[in-house]
Amino acid sequence: MELPFSILTIDAPHATRKWQQQFVANGRKRHEGIWRRTQELSTAENSGYKSETDARWKLVHFYDEYDLLDDDNGTRLVISKPYLWWNTALPSDELEQFYAKTISAMQRGGWDVQNGQDRSIIATRGDLSAHLKFVPITEAEKLAQRKLPSNYSVLDCEIYGPNMPLSAEECARPWNILSTGIRQPLRRGTPTVTTDANILRQHTPFQLELGCGPSIEAGVPPLAHLHRTYAISDPRTHRFLIGADDDLPVRFFEDTKAFYRDASLLYATAMVAQPTTAFYLSVKNLFERGIILDPVFTNNYDGLVSDIGMTEWYMRRFEDSHVLPDVSFHPDARALVVVGSHADRRKLQERARTSGLKVIYVDPESYIDEATGTQYPYPIEAPQDEDILYRMSAEQFAHDVLEHL
Repeated sequence: MELPFSILTIDAPHATRKWQQQFVANGRKRHEGIWRRTQELSTAENSGYKSETDARWKLVHFYDEYDLLDDDNGTRLVISKPYLWWNTALPSDELEQFYAKTISAMQRGGWDVQNGQDRSIIATRGDLSAHLKFVPITEAEKLAQRKLPSNYSVLDCEIYGPNMPLSAEECARPWNILSTGIRQPLRRGTPTVTTDANILRQHTPFQLELGCGPSIEAGVPPLAHLHRTYAISDPRTHRFLIGADDDLPVRFFEDTKAFYRDASLLYATAMVAQPTTAFYLSVKNLFERGIILDPVFTNNYDGLVSDIGMTEWYMRRFEDSHVLPDVSFHPDARALVVVGSHADRRKLQERARTSGLKVIYVDPESYIDEATGTQYPYPIEAPQDEDILYRMSAEQFAHDVLEHL
């Protein structure tokens, strides 16, 4: 694959403005994701853990830097600096099969595969290099700060272009996050479920926390798309994809261009998405009238809030693990309205409660699988007894509630 890799040609004259406003100004030229999936007692429901002999893990870290280029081929959104790393610990017999299918995928995908020391592999294709190696179990245990059964082995793969785009500190992030242990969410309470706009009126002005719900309505795929792309979890069952179920290396090495077209879909759709849904138009109107206050807190990659002229507090960061960096709510805010965000991974909602703000959720508590069209229940993780829930989509909320403000 040659770099930079073009993923979208944009004819719209406002492409440069959108790129600068939605991505560059908010530090989103880089798209980064880190996942960990571990077999242990606290993850038994999704990991299949049954005993201490079940200690499988999987770590995935991607970092792709994007640019907007103007040349004879037009205005193009490109990936200029790709990076992908994964590490997995499996029983040795399982890992041997995983190692073999990874090399086979490299060969089928046309990679130039060279054998190195200790069964390591160096493979190249165009501007990309892949380094596949076994990690000594004592070294892996030290990095992970956890013990492995004696019959386990650890395999590591790192892929990047002509220049390593990450610092040593950034490369250590997945291990640092793994060592912090599993996040413990609050126990789910019994929020007040309502459709009454007057209840929200009692808690204005307010600030927003946006999850992917409004973005989906604007045409941007949800985070579940990346879970499929990087083989993290089954979106229907939430079962972890580790070992035999992990098809990430096969899909990546067999057709690398197709993989990156899929991985970049969030950025490609965000570059052409327009925040003109009923929800975004209502938010813009209420912001201009002082009913919704800056900044908007978000984990979203798309930057659509910036496109309507509001200030974003971008919370998706990894160096702080599960702990939210210091956050200041607007002094006039009376509530935090959480739209389409299912888990308080960065403790914003918990911080809002302790700051005296009412926490109000907007969520249908279900989703439609984009591949099959089937609707599945998807409850909010941990609303509390004193919270309020509008069990509806962002668009319905705009029509039924926000327009009455």
